Amino acid sequence: MSPYQRQQKDKKRKNLFRKLHRWIGFSSAVFLLNLAVTGILLNHSEDLSLHKKHVTLTWLIKWFGITAPEDFKCAQLPNNSTQICQVGSKIYRDHSPLIEISKDLIGLIELDGFIYIATESEIIIYTADFELVEKINSVNGLPSNISEFGVSLEKNNHYISISENKKTWFFDQDNNIWKMSELETSLSSKLISPRANILQELKNGYLNNKISYLKLVQDIHSGRIVGLPGKIMTDILGLVIILLSISGFVAWKRRTRQ
Repeated sequence: MSPYQRQQKDKKRKNLFRKLHRWIGFSSAVFLLNLAVTGILLNHSEDLSLHKKHVTLTWLIKWFGITAPEDFKCAQLPNNSTQICQVGSKIYRDHSPLIEISKDLIGLIELDGFIYIATESEIIIYTADFELVEKINSVNGLPSNISEFGVSLEKNNHYISISENKKTWFFDQDNNIWKMSELETSLSSKLISPRANILQELKNGYLNNKISYLKLVQDIHSGRIVGLPGKIMTDILGLVIILLSISGFVAWKRRTRQ
């Protein structure tokens, strides 16, 4: 092979190298732009309160595979149209958020002008207008693992009563303690199904609080937004960027040497 032919072959190889480097760079531009934009958003997520804002687009929620449950736990006071329903980790009054809870809803009663909402681990007390008074839990001596909630009657006196491990407890207001009792719980609060007119609003409330914008940005940034193929593509493009960096440095070094 003559020096001229060798020079032409070397020139073609360098041109091919530059073209590959250029087109791979163009192809990665969208990916790099995504990384840059989502990276900036993640860096300022607290300033933008992304963890507090939630996605409400129905198609995007479905894309994540999230659906609303068919059964909701609700309770209702006698002679009162207001329903208390548990949706995820929140208690709703009709279709308006009321309070966050950590365990399942057990029941609802009204006694002496106050409204008592019971979960498996606490009792939340409200005024008749649903203004929060206080929470009672194990710190206040409340037994854990509540399975039933209602009112006990003894000598014409009514007491808040709970069942726990087949044992009945009532609240002694005079001594401000919980006592074990042989009394049978009456007027026991039972869970019911939500009314049809608020069921869809409860479902929407459940769905609209499942995906924060922080999670959305994180999934777009990592490629998890499209599942396993997105994660694999992100890994591949990460390797491509590494190769681009190396090939760019090699090209610069050669040109500098020349």
